[in-house]
Amino acid sequence: MGAAPALTRMRHEIIRAELARAGGVRIRDLVNSLGVSRATVRRDLRALVDAGEAVNARGGALLPADRVHGVTALEHEAIARAAAEKIAADEVKQLGLFGGPLVHDLARRLIDRTELHVVTNSLAVARVLTAPHPHAGPQLTLLSGTLSPAGSMVGDLATGALAAFQLDASYFDCAGFDSICGATVADLGEAELRRLSIEVSDRAVLLVERARLGKRTLGAFAAPADLHAIIDADTRRSGSRAQTRLPRSPKRSFAGQFSVEPLTEGFAEPRKKIPG
Repeated sequence: MGAAPALTRMRHEIIRAELARAGGVRIRDLVNSLGVSRATVRRDLRALVDAGEAVNARGGALLPADRVHGVTALEHEAIARAAAEKIAADEVKQLGLFGGPLVHDLARRLIDRTELHVVTNSLAVARVLTAPHPHAGPQLTLLSGTLSPAGSMVGDLATGALAAFQLDASYFDCAGFDSICGATVADLGEAELRRLSIEVSDRAVLLVERARLGKRTLGAFAAPADLHAIIDADTRRSGSRAQTRLPRSPKRSFAGQFSVEPLTEGFAEPRKKIPG
């Protein structure tokens, strides 16, 4: 019984991600992807409509018109595409995925990457990777632990399990990113797990939406110097292959490894260009 509210929140998170990605959802598609009844999907959509996060449509729901100019499907698609291309270019095999709707969109682009071993604490990411082909997609490890309100596993069990891995790269989204605190999330348990994932990863890559820039929340998990790359919707890629980065050093400067260009007006943190 105690897990029911968290599972509901997880479904809402998946629906929000699909609304942001496609601009609308169909009840029949959600029944298949979520593995729940039509009545459950209708209740979930009603809750999102009541919260102003969706509007009713025949057979499903749509993204409200006043949100289309914000975190749109095009922005998520651009970020997810650039991230998936970087994963392939870097020949990543052991991959950590930690985050919400933006990371879910990235996971959708990895469902046919059979060479990958994905480690995640997100029930939604696990569902995305196993729903189309339960035995034909990437190898998947879902960390055990305490189920958070966002539908992810946190706590001592999760961090203990993650500590046993050595990952080629970990990819994250964030609730806020600025030049002082770096990347932050609202859940302290999630922040702790992400800090550990950076320690056990050769590379740490942040996916960031424009709406998150210049903001911060309670749990800091990555200082700017901890990140090997930051990918946003304005990432421009040339025809060359991504270059191999030197190991992280706590004393290194961004100056020699990132091109100095503000992510947005008034935000002075430089961003690395991600070649394709």
